Amino acid sequence: MKRKFVCIILLITLCLTACGRLATEENDYDGPSKYDGLSEYQEVRLSGQAGTISVHIPEGWESISFPASEISDSYKIQFYPENVEKGYIELEYWESFAVCGTGLVSKKITISGDTANMGTYNKKKYWDFIAYKGKNNGLVAYTFDVADWWDVYATQVMEILNTASINAED
Repeated sequence: MKRKFVCIILLITLCLTACGRLATEENDYDGPSKYDGLSEYQEVRLSGQAGTISVHIPEGWESISFPASEISDSYKIQFYPENVEKGYIELEYWESFAVCGTGLVSKKITISGDTANMGTYNKKKYWDFIAYKGKNNGLVAYTFDVADWWDVYATQVMEILNTASINAED
């Protein structure tokens, strides 16, 4: 019995240690200081328990909104270039956001006028998430299956995310 207990403790410790490793690279992202992409855009807004998420989606891009449900308090806006067959960016509100650190490189960036953490797993050419801090705390952007179009649209994605905000007063 004592041996099982020790094995369980060791297993838990190994799991927590593996997920706790986080390679941090402090670097300021010199992204767009204002939205200066396409001149025509639509402001997409989605309200939930923490406030209203707002983001500017330019002409040539599609968006889908997912309000909170009985199953989940999170709510999100997905967007993607209208001419791509798969992949999207998701901007979601999470009350609490955490990730496993195994294989993760994280760097601090400035976006939407505040700080954020940008995380990339396994040395991919694009990031996996951006966790907003400060006035937009709780917003998290994710990439999903974007490898085929990232090189063409990466700058526009960052311009769009630079317009993202959450307004708790709404």
